[in-house]
Amino acid sequence: MNNLDFPQWLQEEMNKRGWGQSDLAREARINRQVIWGYLNRNKKPNRDILVKIAKAFDVPPEDVYMMAGFELSKPDINDPWIRKMVHKLSRVPASMRETVSKTVDAFISK
Repeated sequence: MNNLDFPQWLQEEMNKRGWGQSDLAREARINRQVIWGYLNRNKKPNRDILVKIAKAFDVPPEDVYMMAGFELSKPDINDPWIRKMVHKLSRVPASMRETVSKTVDAFISK
């Protein structure tokens, strides 16, 4: 991530895509006033809206949560299953990581 605050990050992400507020609102299926409120610091970010913004930008929701200042829950490293999965995932070749990530996302979203 970077050192921008959420409104700056949001504007930067829109700029990268050549989008205005209306474009993001349409892609995220949210009201343009919500985007305006975030950019002008008049509205506090909402997790449900942030998920829609993440989908519109095609970025992980966790990235958007972090930029919006939300704490992310940390995995229980004492859980043997989590440790085993972390070990397995760390061995996935870089060329296959996107495929593995999409596969895991498909299971999670069910």
